[in-house]
Amino acid sequence: ISPNPARGQTIIDLSPGVFRLELYSATGQILWSSNRQTGRAELDLSQQAAGNYFLRVIEATTGRHRVEKLVVLR
Repeated sequence: ISPNPARGQTIIDLSPGVFRLELYSATGQILWSSNRQTGRAELDLSQQAAGNYFLRVIEATTGRHRVEKLVVLR
């Protein structure tokens, strides 16, 4: 994920496969989700307030996931 911290947009580089991306607030509310394939995914954060968020990346075939902290600046 770069840049992180982000001001407007961040890019997520995905390895080969199909993924589900989910953006959560610090309180656990899901704010955005999308299914993506290999390559780059752009996440527009311009409508989000400054603060800490969490991006969950789930690999569709295995169900394995990782969660990364994402900081939004204004």
